[in-house]
Amino acid sequence: AERRTLRQRTEELEGRLQQLEKTQQESQEIVEAGKQMKVENEQMKIDLSKAQAEQEKLREVVDRCLTKMEKEAQERPYLVDKRMVTQMVAAYLEQKHHPRQQHEILARMADLLGFTSAEREQVGLSQKRRGLLDQ
Repeated sequence: AERRTLRQRTEELEGRLQQLEKTQQESQEIVEAGKQMKVENEQMKIDLSKAQAEQEKLREVVDRCLTKMEKEAQERPYLVDKRMVTQMVAAYLEQKHHPRQQHEILARMADLLGFTSAEREQVGLSQKRRGLLDQ
C-alpha cells in the first residue's frame, strides 16, 4: 500500500514537473517574443526619426516654394504674358485700315505694359481717350 501511495505521489510529481517545464518553455518563448518586439520597436523608432527628418526637409522645401511663389505673385504686375502681347500686336497690325480700332488696341497695350505718360505721348496716345460717343 505504501508503495502504491509512493507511486501515485511520484506520478503526481512527474505530472507537476511536466506542467512546470511546459510553463517554463512558454515563459521563455514569451521572453524571446518580448526581446524581438523590443528590437522591432527600436527599429520603428529609428524609422520614425528618419521619416520626421524627411518630413521637416520637405516642409522646408514647401515653405521655400511658397515664399518664392508669393514673391513672384507680388512681382506679377511687372510681368506680362508674351502670348497676350503677341496677340495684341497681331490684332493691331490687322486693323491697319481702321485707325480707331488700332488706337484702342494700342491704348490697351499701353495699359497692360504700364506705359508712363511720356511713353504714351511717344506712341501717340497723348490725347485723352475717346469715349464711345466720340467714335
